[in-house]
Amino acid sequence: MFQYAPVEIFWGDYSQIEAEMFLFKQAAKNNYEYHHLISGADLPLVSQDKIHYFLIKILTKNF
Repeated sequence: MFQYAPVEIFWGDYSQIEAEMFLFKQAAKNNYEYHHLISGADLPLVSQDKIHYFLIKILTKNF
């Protein structure tokens, strides 16, 4: 079940980091190998399928 960060978030404020840390901790409970943080400042130029395919291809690499 998805849970929202228990903090009011303001742009450019430390509350953004608090919310990200909360989400990373929640995601870590699911035992994933990697986490990708994409913010509203990121603009995907290809489809999700292409992004997923790329990430699977480079699974053993870190950026």
